[in-house]
Amino acid sequence: MTNTSLNKSTPNQDSVLAENPLKQKIDDFINDFDSFQELRKNRED
Repeated sequence: MTNTSLNKSTPNQDSVLAENPLKQKIDDFINDFDSFQELRKNRED
């Protein structure tokens, strides 16, 4: 029952993650990499 409110905000994200759990890992990795790049850029300035 609580799932319906979640599914409204992200219609098929849950099903995509269920089909492809790697996608979440890849997204997390890309986000971490972006943050790392930001840290390096800030340190060089």
